[in-house]
Amino acid sequence: MIPAVLMAGILALSTERGSRCLTYGGDGCSPWPAGAFSWTLTGVVLACVVTMAIPARMRRAHELRTAAFAVQALLEAFAVIVALSFP
Repeated sequence: MIPAVLMAGILALSTERGSRCLTYGGDGCSPWPAGAFSWTLTGVVLACVVTMAIPARMRRAHELRTAAFAVQALLEAFAVIVALSFP
């Protein structure tokens, strides 16, 4: 999750509005969506724990791991979209 979000943040800050926000501080900047990132990070950690805690011999382990990975990928996509729409 971190590398994609960092790249999205760098891309967002490289725009004219983003660079102005970075250079002059709070003038014309949107507030950083800290709540969205904390919920996203919590969801990613929970999905990772679910994936690692499922025993391999469980009958439906493959389906549960696939679902947890899908949730993690969707949350990463959400975090990237939020980072791109920040400035």
